[in-house]
Amino acid sequence: MNKRKRPNEKPIFRFWHFLFIALGAMAITVHYLMKNRPDKIEYGYSRAIYPYIAQTLSLPSKLLPGSISVSEILASILSILIITAVVKAIYSAYRRRESFLRFGARWFMHVASISFGVYFFFWIAWGANYLREPYPAAQHFKGKNQQLNLADYKWFAGNMADLANRLSKNGTFRSESLSRNRLDILCNESISRMIRSSLDYHTPQPPPTKTLISNIILDVVGVNGFFCPFLMEPHVNAMLVDWTAPYVMAHEKAHFMGFASKVDATIIAYLACLTSDSDALQYSAALQAFLSAVRRLPEKTRIEFEQVLLSPKVKDDVKAWRRRAQRKYDRPFQLFKFRRRLNDLYLKTNSRKSGISSYDEALPHVIRWWKQNKLNQYDISMAMAHLRISYSEKPAFDGK
Repeated sequence: MNKRKRPNEKPIFRFWHFLFIALGAMAITVHYLMKNRPDKIEYGYSRAIYPYIAQTLSLPSKLLPGSISVSEILASILSILIITAVVKAIYSAYRRRESFLRFGARWFMHVASISFGVYFFFWIAWGANYLREPYPAAQHFKGKNQQLNLADYKWFAGNMADLANRLSKNGTFRSESLSRNRLDILCNESISRMIRSSLDYHTPQPPPTKTLISNIILDVVGVNGFFCPFLMEPHVNAMLVDWTAPYVMAHEKAHFMGFASKVDATIIAYLACLTSDSDALQYSAALQAFLSAVRRLPEKTRIEFEQVLLSPKVKDDVKAWRRRAQRKYDRPFQLFKFRRRLNDLYLKTNSRKSGISSYDEALPHVIRWWKQNKLNQYDISMAMAHLRISYSEKPAFDGK
């Protein structure tokens, strides 16, 4: 004889479970149906709808002064509420003598339904931007499918070293002499100008860049910055080396502008900083680009480039950056490794097959853009001759 449900037993399935699961399933279905239609997402969502969503969801962040994070406040409140709810539910189930299997089934449905609901909101609010046209394609970058060779990276590294050296001579520009608030305003202006001039559509006004009270968490897991799509808040690690802050800010603000892809956000951050009126932003991007370019070179060549091409001031900045990077790796490595794997899974789930390797896909596009737009501004033939770089080693892309 089947046992009847006790009067005080709570149902396993509820209406909101089915509603949230249906909404999440709908978002997943649309995602896979539209993944090969980037033009529809670009013009039907990213340019037409998303700017107004971003403007609305970012209002709390804009109203809260300074670097106080609404995301952190909300996350703290939700954590307390969730812990309280779980403890209360366990105690209530114990009092009712509810079976462990029934209790587990009810909470499995809660967690699964909420997960589907959160994904639906994430996809509608921001996640659909993963399917928009890649920025290089939208910009019609020349030679975007052409592979670069070592000569291209050497040439670009020389350009970036020359630019960083020139900027470092002016000590008044340096990032540490500017407040984070001032750098934030400069990043807003540069990012907005870059996107409006290149894509010509209405862009939302970014909120202030935030830092966390619990910043130690970011430092432990090795995160320089992150973007919260639920409240449209860009965050940076408060412990960043000063010269790196503008580039990281620009990267997170590019995400706010609707460029979900790490490749697109990286390209836009580089271009916005390199074309900025601010020497601090230019220096941050130039030195970051130099370090990214020399990583593609053989170890002996990389060391030679850093020793010969960089001025003493720039070398000091690189040393400070490396000291911080070493501290990051000295922290619990398993936690750092877990964070990278989680990020890799997240990117692959959102249509980035290369996962965290996609971070390296931006630099070739930046090099092509630089050759197209800045080719005649920097002549480093003397530096290249000093490094005995063979001129028979022809770059693969000439900017045409």
